[in-house]
Amino acid sequence: MLDAVEIIVWVVKQGSRSRRYGYEMYKTSEYDGESDRSEVFDEPVLCAKGEATFVVDDPIE
Repeated sequence: MLDAVEIIVWVVKQGSRSRRYGYEMYKTSEYDGESDRSEVFDEPVLCAKGEATFVVDDPIE
């Protein structure tokens, strides 16, 4: 079993060849191996936040 996460991504800046995205990842449930059950959280827990830049081969026209 695995934990469940929700990832939110948005465009921060868009150039002719590059895109900068912001993101946040929230844990929404957690697996407990001892009880073999998952606990669903009342509120999602922020576990990662940041920005990433992607560059494409061809510019936007």
